[in-house]
Amino acid sequence: MLEIQAPLPVAQLPRPLDAEGKSFFNSVYGVSTLKKVKRHEIVAAVDGEAINVYDVNFGPFVLCQV
Repeated sequence: MLEIQAPLPVAQLPRPLDAEGKSFFNSVYGVSTLKKVKRHEIVAAVDGEAINVYDVNFGPFVLCQV
């Protein structure tokens, strides 16, 4: 019988310092000359604090802009 393992965290996502702050997550797209190309990163924006870019394939964040 096939069993599903417990999920493993790839990266710890940021949380806002303010209790009422919000976090926003979205896909990353590269711009080619004629079309939009979806990339393998996820962007996480924390309300007024930071923007983090995570690589889905490797786990750790690629860029952090505070």
